[in-house]
Amino acid sequence: QLLHAWQFPVAKPRWLETDRTLFGGSFIVSERVPGTSDAASWAAEPKRARHACRELAQVLGQLHAYAPAELGYAPELATRSAGEWMERDIDNWIALFNERKSEPFPLQELPLVWLRRNIPPALYSRPARIVHGDVGFHNLMFDENGHVTALLDWEFSVLGDPTQDLRFVRQFVERIMSWP
Repeated sequence: QLLHAWQFPVAKPRWLETDRTLFGGSFIVSERVPGTSDAASWAAEPKRARHACRELAQVLGQLHAYAPAELGYAPELATRSAGEWMERDIDNWIALFNERKSEPFPLQELPLVWLRRNIPPALYSRPARIVHGDVGFHNLMFDENGHVTALLDWEFSVLGDPTQDLRFVRQFVERIMSWP
């Protein structure tokens, strides 16, 4: 709601359903936004593709500029570093994995343990920011000119390090233009 109120390109939320029995989990209903997530309509034209990718970079820059306190996080959460949030995120994945595994599965568990032990030290001196967690053309609405009308599907959003979003979206951008 705050992002929409601040004119960030996100669909206006209408309600949050927390009753998990309806569809197997919580969900949010939002207003329809103009545009399409079909990047093929502009990706083949280099000028439009560059424009769309640069606009996407501006949208991510805008998103990553918001401090957690501005988004309503309590002070004890808002002041945690990107490294602390990454620790928490990995710990949550490990707990989920352990809760759902029916037998030992070291080939899936070891990478999580390795990640937990190898969080880059620099992340502990960086402030956390909101990370969308699934930025790609499939979760963006663009108008016919390549203008971003909305960033959709926030179910993987967390507080963490913005480079997570940049690393994820790079695979989409490099299909149509060079990353730099």
